[in-house]
Amino acid sequence: ECCLYVIREEESTNFKIGIARHPTRRLSVLQCGNPRRLSFFAVFSGKYNECRFVERSALAKFCADKRSEWVCSVAPDKLISFIRECEW
Repeated sequence: ECCLYVIREEESTNFKIGIARHPTRRLSVLQCGNPRRLSFFAVFSGKYNECRFVERSALAKFCADKRSEWVCSVAPDKLISFIRECEW
């Protein structure tokens, strides 16, 4: 079991897309290195391969910097709709 998470950076239009078995722990680690408050925007459960596929698809579509997992300046509803429409 795995989770695909979307974390929102408060007071910005930045979202982090990633996968983790323990998303709450991951959020804590990310928060340590970020001066802005981070919170979960959405969390989806699935098998590891499915979560990885959806993560990569969403990053390929929305992320300008292909080395990053942060998506900037995208409408939240478009991001979540895309994730929900992916084949799980």
